[in-house]
Amino acid sequence: VPLTAEQKAAIVERTGSRRGVPRDTQRKRREEIAKIRAAAAEAVPELMNDPLWITGTVLYWGEGAKTQSMLAMVNTDPRVLSLFIDWVRHFHDPAAKFVLSLHLHQDNDEKAAKTHWVDTLGLSDPEFYKTYRKAPGTGHRNNRHLHGVCRVLMRRSADAWHRTMAWIDALHQAIDPGAGNS
Repeated sequence: VPLTAEQKAAIVERTGSRRGVPRDTQRKRREEIAKIRAAAAEAVPELMNDPLWITGTVLYWGEGAKTQSMLAMVNTDPRVLSLFIDWVRHFHDPAAKFVLSLHLHQDNDEKAAKTHWVDTLGLSDPEFYKTYRKAPGTGHRNNRHLHGVCRVLMRRSADAWHRTMAWIDALHQAIDPGAGNS
C-alpha cells in the first residue's frame, strides 16, 4: 500500500528512523521497462516493412503467452513453433535458448514426443520442463495429438516480452489509430 509523504513523515517522527517506511525496490526495473517499451514503440514504423516481423508479432499477439513476463508459445503445429523460434532469434536474441514442456494424454509416449519436438524444431539439446499429463476420463479435450502439445519458452525473456507487448500495442495503434492501447 503506497503511503503519502505525510504518512511517511509521521512514521519517521514517531519512531526516529525510516524503519516501517516501505521502500520502492522495483523503481529501477519499472524505469528500465518503460525505456524498453518506448524504444520498441519507436522502432515499429521501420519494422512494419519486414514481413517476418509482422507475421511473428501478429502470431504472438494471437497465440503467445501474455499473462507473465516471459516469451512463450504453445501449439501443436511445429511450423508455428519454428516460426516463433526464428522470429525470436531474428528480432530479440540470435543466441536465444529455449525450454520445452509437453502436455500429453495418459497414453502418449513421452520419450517419442520429446524426440519428435527436438527433431522437428531443430533445437540442439533443449531442456524440458515437467511434462503435464491429462487425467483420463475427464470427457473434454479429446482431440489427441500423437506428440502432444508443446510449449516453447525463451529463457531470460522478460525484456523481450515487454518489447513484444509494446510492439503489439504500437501495431494495434497503427492499424486502428482511434483504438488506444489494449
